[in-house]
Amino acid sequence: MSIAAKDTRGFKLSAIAAVAPSMADRAYNYVVERLSDGTLRGGDAIQESRLAESLNLSRTPIRDALGRLEGEGLLVRAGRALTVRTVTIREFLDMLQVRRLLEPEAAWLACGKIKSSVLETFRDRVTQAPELPHSINAWALDEDIHLAVVDALHNDYLADLVRNLRRRTRLFELTEFPGKSQSAKTEHLRLIDALLGNDPEGAKRAMFEHLDGLRTNVIEHLRDL
Repeated sequence: MSIAAKDTRGFKLSAIAAVAPSMADRAYNYVVERLSDGTLRGGDAIQESRLAESLNLSRTPIRDALGRLEGEGLLVRAGRALTVRTVTIREFLDMLQVRRLLEPEAAWLACGKIKSSVLETFRDRVTQAPELPHSINAWALDEDIHLAVVDALHNDYLADLVRNLRRRTRLFELTEFPGKSQSAKTEHLRLIDALLGNDPEGAKRAMFEHLDGLRTNVIEHLRDL
């Protein structure tokens, strides 16, 4: 085999490796999905052996994935035990305040940067969504809309920060009051319409209202306990 042939083959293998998710990525995404759909909640223990068996993976990629999640603050370690982070009301409100500083400004900047076809699809999904508070489908739609806003700015640091904050606030919501949430349909529609109308101030205001509505809803629920 010629050197050129070896180089070509090596390039093809490298290209495949670059696009294929690693085993650690598979494990990471699996745990994130379990956190998002409420299968795993604050205080739940994480067992490496069970994860390895479920995913048919060795312990090494499992440890890599769990280490990444621990670094992101979604998992915490006490001695040798690894558990899902329990988010306190104080932490939740602090994180929501940070989101309130970032996401309305992101909505303002995102005007004119998201394709109308994407926004129209979001509008259809919101309009047709059933009233199922805290369902995984409702949360996935909320996630898609919020991340489309920050992703439109092509700022990976901002996108990663917002994504991580959303996951942590999600942990609080699922752990503290599963199934108890008001619909965000109206707020989402206001945001989408403002983005479609290229109305930066309207988009910013709609995002403020959406986040403030979540804060009010959580506080009112806690008062009723």
